[in-house]
Amino acid sequence: MQPSRSGRPATRFILVRHGQSDFNAQGRVQGCSDEPSLTDAGRRTADEVARYLQRAGISRAIASPLRRARDFAGRICSFLRVPVQNDDRLREIHLPLWEGLEIAALERNEPELYFWWRERPHSFVMHSGWRPVPDLYARAAAFWQDSADRFSGETVLVVTHAGTARALVATALSISPDRFHSIQQSNGGLTILDAGSELVCLNATGHLSERLPKLKDGHTGVRVLLMGTQAYREFGPRLEGVAIDRVIEAPQPVQFGQGFQTQLWVLDPPAVARQIAHALGDNVPEYRIRKAALGLTVLHYTSSARPPVVQTIDLPETQRWLDGNEVEICA
Repeated sequence: MQPSRSGRPATRFILVRHGQSDFNAQGRVQGCSDEPSLTDAGRRTADEVARYLQRAGISRAIASPLRRARDFAGRICSFLRVPVQNDDRLREIHLPLWEGLEIAALERNEPELYFWWRERPHSFVMHSGWRPVPDLYARAAAFWQDSADRFSGETVLVVTHAGTARALVATALSISPDRFHSIQQSNGGLTILDAGSELVCLNATGHLSERLPKLKDGHTGVRVLLMGTQAYREFGPRLEGVAIDRVIEAPQPVQFGQGFQTQLWVLDPPAVARQIAHALGDNVPEYRIRKAALGLTVLHYTSSARPPVVQTIDLPETQRWLDGNEVEICA
């Protein structure tokens, strides 16, 4: 682990979303409901994450108090033999009028409100002036405000939810709330931040035997596999079996064709960093993503009218560690 910009040992935060819940499997909104519980698949994911993190040097865990996250954390921490404490700020986004409802039914029955949620999350109002996304971002910012100094030099596991993980990343990197839906956090995916402000990797899923994260928005538009030449040499074997429709070797606007496409972009690292910063909203200081720019980034462009979803930013070290070599996680 590298020292922070101040010279002190950096605190490393490993964020993980809980495994599959029954509400996930049923396509229902969870929010702050404590009804959802882990499925057998969700418990298996906890075991996979625990085995993968056994050499990460984790000293403690902090978890959402909601059952699906609490149980996921408990299973991991029992294996790692580290203490876990709950933090209410890590609860999922609060969507009181929708919790328990099927997402497909919401799209059919409340198309205007659902459209506003998807396209303008930062200004989405649920009821009586309640704005769920700004409230979530305030909780995430408060978590970072005291955690980086409180756990100085430690490696801390943070077990939370999809929306909360996205808000934690966004507030750490100065990503605007209008990009709330532009970051993907898969069940069991790992996101790592050093000193709570420098991105190491985002939604890494190689430990779950996934070549690439699942497409949250389906097979539409263009998926861009973005990496530098060195990363391409490292990640080549992982991409075996992935159908590549087009190879790009210089930055250019994304070209949409007929049907879904997967494009491989192999660029120099500074160009990769610029593409990542643009995908995240151009507000991210370069030093906060320079390490991440050395790996594989997957961007999913569903249409020319929307910013892409950043599906993953993974590093070669993650893959080498997965293969059993002695390297520090994503260092």
